[in-house]
Amino acid sequence: GHPLYHTHKVKQRRKGHACERGEPPPRHRIACVEAVTDFTTMPNWQAIGKAILPKIGGSFSIVGSCLILRDIGRKWQDVPLTTEVMAHITVANLFIAFWECFLSTWMAPKDSPAFMAVGNTVTCSMQGFISIVMLIILEISYTILSVLYWIMVAYSWTERKTQRLTIRFFFLGLPIIIAVGFATPLLFLQMYNFSGVYSCSIEEYPLNCDIDPDKVCERGTEGAKQWQMALTVGVLVCTFIIIVSMSLLVKNVYSQERKNDRYLSEGQKKRRELTHKTLWQAIRYFLVYFISNLPFYVHSGFDLASVSTPVGIAILHAAVSPMFGVFNSFAYFRPRYLSYREKYPEKSCIHCYSKVLEIDLGCWCITSDESVPPNVNQVIEDSDLNSPLFQEESSNHQDTAV
Repeated sequence: GHPLYHTHKVKQRRKGHACERGEPPPRHRIACVEAVTDFTTMPNWQAIGKAILPKIGGSFSIVGSCLILRDIGRKWQDVPLTTEVMAHITVANLFIAFWECFLSTWMAPKDSPAFMAVGNTVTCSMQGFISIVMLIILEISYTILSVLYWIMVAYSWTERKTQRLTIRFFFLGLPIIIAVGFATPLLFLQMYNFSGVYSCSIEEYPLNCDIDPDKVCERGTEGAKQWQMALTVGVLVCTFIIIVSMSLLVKNVYSQERKNDRYLSEGQKKRRELTHKTLWQAIRYFLVYFISNLPFYVHSGFDLASVSTPVGIAILHAAVSPMFGVFNSFAYFRPRYLSYREKYPEKSCIHCYSKVLEIDLGCWCITSDESVPPNVNQVIEDSDLNSPLFQEESSNHQDTAV
């Protein structure tokens, strides 16, 4: 049966029930069949959910990404390399949130089994190309950012060293070259087609023609499964590198704090505050990546096995994957929020977030304490603002090492 509509069997049953009044005249029969056809062309809730949920998640991700870019743009002249990489990640996610998630099924061809599909082959190919390019940039940049955090702590890299041309090319230019190099050949191979979830990606056309003997593949016949497998393996490799890098980062911070124990006086309590902060931020950093990619792992597994993806997995994919921008903004601003919260514990969560995000929430943030400074930059150290995630931990570690 068609993924969007009721099956042919249901159509026949409805038609028989509607015309079950003896032998109707020809005009009555025609009217009956037309009424049934109008009824059965109503889309079901699954198709509606896969089309609407990405638009909601994409909208939230656009807001989250814009908040990060606004914060980075205000101090762009003095940002370190880590923040520049984070800017690349955020811009890539902004493109994905709009082109893939917000536009979603609007870009799919009209004849595809997608709710609200009003596009054509050209719009679908454009959406698929932009989505794949930005996805690869995001995945690689997020991975090498975790490696950069570890290197800065383990090898005490200075800002001067990170400004070298070769290092900047590796961390900023290489992801773009790899992404464009991977995605461009797929345009000529006609690989960008509706994926069956909410957007156009690497897929055969018509949908499920590789597992349905009644369908003949017209586009994406030149190794679509191999290209999908290459992309999936790449994402899994990135996941592994992130886990290793974050583990080594926490281990290095812990080892340094442990070395300092010999300077403690008798009876003085050992402190692992820096290790705890780094550990929790590393966990948040990994969860941002893992949660948003988990539906992709599962969906790709079903797709590569030539098995139809269960409806629940498809709905989960449509609901969770577009939320990367929201998760990323949470991890970006969280250390700053904790610093402000520690300095002003009597303030509400809404008040603290409004100061961290520098958003005026009016009556929501009215408090009896008028001594709160109007700008968060006055209460947070510069090292906190110069990098999104681990800059504070890195600088503290280097100071301790000295």
